[in-house]
Amino acid sequence: MKILYSIFLLIYLSFLTPLPVSAQATTLSQDLSGVWQGKLSQEVGGLYREYDFKLELKQMGNVIQGISRISADGYSANMSLEGTLKGNFVEFKEIKIIDQKIRKNAFWCLKRSLLMLSLQNGYEYLQGNWQGWSKEGSCTPGKLWVSRPQPFNVEKERPPIAQDKDILKESSQEPSEISEEYEDSRSTIIPTSINLDKTFQGRVTREEQAPVFIKKAEITLEIWDHKEIDGDVISLYLNEELILEEYTLQGTRHRITITIDTSKDNYLMLYAHNLGEITPNTAAISIDDGIEKQIRILRSDFDQSEMILLQYKTP
Repeated sequence: MKILYSIFLLIYLSFLTPLPVSAQATTLSQDLSGVWQGKLSQEVGGLYREYDFKLELKQMGNVIQGISRISADGYSANMSLEGTLKGNFVEFKEIKIIDQKIRKNAFWCLKRSLLMLSLQNGYEYLQGNWQGWSKEGSCTPGKLWVSRPQPFNVEKERPPIAQDKDILKESSQEPSEISEEYEDSRSTIIPTSINLDKTFQGRVTREEQAPVFIKKAEITLEIWDHKEIDGDVISLYLNEELILEEYTLQGTRHRITITIDTSKDNYLMLYAHNLGEITPNTAAISIDDGIEKQIRILRSDFDQSEMILLQYKTP
């Protein structure tokens, strides 16, 4: 089910996680008033992968009011919000759009979220999943993370994100009609990691998405270009074994069947042979074990190859 959620931007089609928070023997602030800055990401279907995101909060007792500010590529919106502090959790929802700049045939979504307050390396973080909706329907969900007193470098120092299913189940009603294809990616979150010591054919491999849990050894993969067809040529590797060689991505789905080794973790990696007309090389992959179908978007270029963990889980 949905864990941490909020509402946000969907630009026509809407728009990169959870580990235990590092325990530290330092008291968290009881007053969240002030400016929190960071990033907001969106899953499959968004125009941008990440947006700049800011919360300007004023706390009175356990009641929180304020403004959220979102921006990407010259587009932006400011939204009023209200929320409450519940222990180390902040539940907030955006009320209305105060002002906005948006391109033609696009719109912003209000968002709702339950964020966890944590401490890491001297910074306080509010972080979690968001989900949203608008007059056009549900928005593609994602994640958000903000910190204070200063913004952190998301690429170099993204903090761990915690989840508490029991607490989160008690939060307000969720948006309806969210595609089941996104269920797994919304319910688990892991931090971005780039291991400079781990390379494949001279390129750094990176894992920055939630693992896909597999209940059967034999799975069906479908791969396609989910955006503009721009001539991307890719290869797919399973545990560094070639399973699809120099394939030009199409709008239609190309299907292959593979068998994973259930005795170990398996990694599916996207290797880019070119960058197409739009950088980076991007592919949508559907992973179907006969019980559940899950979708991921992988991005690779000439320096880095993205991979996802296929983890066998006994039914």
